[in-house]
Amino acid sequence: MIAKFRGQNLTFAIVQDLGAAIVTGTYSSDKPFPIEADLCKHYGASRSVLREAVKMLTAKGLLRARPRQGTWVEPEESWSLLDPDVLRWILERKFSLPLLAEFTEIRLAVEPLAAQLAAARATPAEKAAIKVAIERMYAAERGRMTP
Repeated sequence: MIAKFRGQNLTFAIVQDLGAAIVTGTYSSDKPFPIEADLCKHYGASRSVLREAVKMLTAKGLLRARPRQGTWVEPEESWSLLDPDVLRWILERKFSLPLLAEFTEIRLAVEPLAAQLAAARATPAEKAAIKVAIERMYAAERGRMTP
């Protein structure tokens, strides 16, 4: 299994693999999270590396770990949905219209004010770059590469 993660930080690779597995339902309250020894063997990792990965997933709200009691997958309501990794893993799941509606609500609540603040504080050069980007988008919509 080590070859799969060659060139990456092993802890990070384990977090990515286990995080995606949790969010996509490989592990859940119905499908228990593996014990530490099994995960160490599966990933060819030391206990300290695996414990760090579990700690990172716990910080994202995906797991709950207690010494000598085990590790459990937390319910989705406990997940840090604004964490970029959690969001990416959620998007790997089957399409969900309610989730899309929630993301849209968040964007509508945040983006207009963010755009207003950015416009109010932008330098003339930044405003010019935005204008060029908008012109390029219109050109692309008309099938042209440049405005």
